[in-house]
This record gives sequence, structure tokens and C-alpha cells, in this order.
Amino acid sequence: MNEAEKKEFGGVVSSLGGTVLSSASFDTRCTHLVATKPNRNEKYISAVGSGKWVLHPTFLTACRQRGDWVEEGQFTWNHFTANLKGISHSLASASCRWFGQKAFTGWNVMLCITSHKTKGIKGVIECGGGKVSQDTPPYKVLTGLTHALVETTMTPKPDVPLGALIEAGVHCLKLEYVPEYLIHGDSPSVRDDQILPVARDIMAKRGHVTSLNNTKRSVPDTSLTSTPSKRHKT
Repeated sequence: MNEAEKKEFGGVVSSLGGTVLSSASFDTRCTHLVATKPNRNEKYISAVGSGKWVLHPTFLTACRQRGDWVEEGQFTWNHFTANLKGISHSLASASCRWFGQKAFTGWNVMLCITSHKTKGIKGVIECGGGKVSQDTPPYKVLTGLTHALVETTMTPKPDVPLGALIEAGVHCLKLEYVPEYLIHGDSPSVRDDQILPVARDIMAKRGHVTSLNNTKRSVPDTSLTSTPSKRHKT
């Protein structure tokens, strides 16, 4: 959203008793994210993973016309994909999939990624109800770990005990699994595509089935980021 749009829509939010949250990163007080386009940035996927409303800007246009808050359902992004080139329906619909849910509930994660990415990815997982137990070396197999997320382009390569993690039942995945999981849900084909190649080789040598067996999740409950009174924070 450009600055003129932020000012215009921010005025609508404020006039209806809401609060605009203007931080560059996702603010956990947010209840509604109004986005000009679905994307995979940290703020957008945090809103999706934490079960917030993710809405088209016409939501605020309708609120201004009515002089009050309108129901959100008809303004979710899955209704606005027909004329958007390069935007998949799965990405636009992701917030509907997870609305009212914490997408990463039950996840206990080891993050093996470059330091400048740690804060953002950790925030996405924690906003979605997950826990990050380790994000710096030395990496150890801790009790209760469920996922090891590894940035495959790291140089030098992180010293990750993949063999021990696999034996402990930890899912060893590429970092890219996080947005793919939010966009496509608990899809076996997506999960299999995101298994670390080295982990896949280890599993094959040890006779493990390479398909993951994550806990099944039910499918579903603004930045501008605003806070309308009681039920609205955008």
C-alpha cells in the first residue's frame, strides 16, 4: 500500500474507532491485515499463520461508505483473484484455510538459518502457535523437537545432526516448507518435495519411508495494520 493509500484508509480505521499499527514487521496485536496483493512476505504469512483476517482494500472502502464496520467474509482475498496475474488461488485463499487457527500449534522447531532471517521466521512460527527451541549452533537433538528447518543455501553449511534427528522422528525440511505449508496445507506431495535431499538419502539408506507423517490439522478463526474497537485490529 502506498503512503497516500495508508493515509486514506488509516483515516477510515481511526474514524471508526480502530487503531492503525504501522510497524514494518507483523504486530501480534493485529486482528485484520488489509493488503493490496497477496504475497509471501513475513507480515502476510504471519497474519495467515496466526489465523487473522486478511482482506482486500475494498473492505475499508465499504466501511467508509457505510460509516461502520462491515462483515469481513466477502472481502477475503480468495474473492479477488480472477484479474490478478501471477497470483495463485491457493496463496489468496490461505487465510481462509487457517482463519481462527494457529497453524503451527504443536510444532517445536530447530532453525538452522542465517542470522538475519532468524527473527522473521521465528516470529512467523511463534505467531502461529509454534515454539522455536534452537536457532543457533551447536544444534542438538532436544526432547520434543518436531521439525528441523534448514536453509539449504547457507555458507558454510550448518553442522546439523540429521541422522540423529531422523532417528528421533524429527521432520528435516527445507526452510521453504513454512510458506508452502501455509499456502497448501498438510499436503503429502508438498511435504515430500520439501524434505532435505541429504535427509532423504539418509532415510532411504536406513529403510525409512520418505513421506512425512505430520499431525493432521483441521481446516478452518491490519497493516495497513489497524485496530477497530473490540473486534477489529487492522
